[in-house]
Amino acid sequence: MRIRCLANTGESLPSSYIAPARGYKQETEFPLTVGKEYTVDALKQWQRNVWYYICDDNSRYYPIQTPGPLFEMVDNRMSQYWRFKVSNNGLLNAFQQFSDPYFYDKQIKKKF
Repeated sequence: MRIRCLANTGESLPSSYIAPARGYKQETEFPLTVGKEYTVDALKQWQRNVWYYICDDNSRYYPIQTPGPLFEMVDNRMSQYWRFKVSNNGLLNAFQQFSDPYFYDKQIKKKF
């Protein structure tokens, strides 16, 4: 799945995505390049909001949750390796490793 960045600030987000306690403010500038395409490594739907997990311009070692409205879909084909999981709280995950609650811990240990 490929997406193209349309905006990189919190001002472009619907109010449902604004959550100052979680670091999402209207003043937030995301490390994204407008016009650049990104590969979606995972996606999540939570409280009616869509989040893409991508490696942003900060060149992190693992995908970071990024608000969906900042992007447009370029290629909607999903990876053959994705697996869907619906949690008890209604959280929808589309990535095989999210079924493992220690996924991020394992990724970080591999890099350091």
